[in-house]
Amino acid sequence: MPDDCPRCDAPLERLQLGDSETITCTSCGYASIDADHSSEPAVVTRDCPRCGAPLDQFELGDSETVSCSACGYAGIDADHSGEPSAAESWDDAIRRFNAEH
Repeated sequence: MPDDCPRCDAPLERLQLGDSETITCTSCGYASIDADHSSEPAVVTRDCPRCGAPLDQFELGDSETVSCSACGYAGIDADHSGEPSAAESWDDAIRRFNAEH
């Protein structure tokens, strides 16, 4: 395993626990888990950007995902604080198109 994070090139931190080794990056949250898969999956936690609760990060093969059991955050930052906008109906869109052409 390289000494620098494959995502952001920051130094990686290694944690050995029994037969499992977890390699994490404190800069971007990258985690690589080499674990004994005969038991429960290994989990790396960090803080949720939405609510600050511990964030669970899972890795399986080349895929990884994060989630927060406290607020439902699923690894995608989104701002839902704005006012909802009304969608244009098909009838209104056709009327607008016909009026312009």
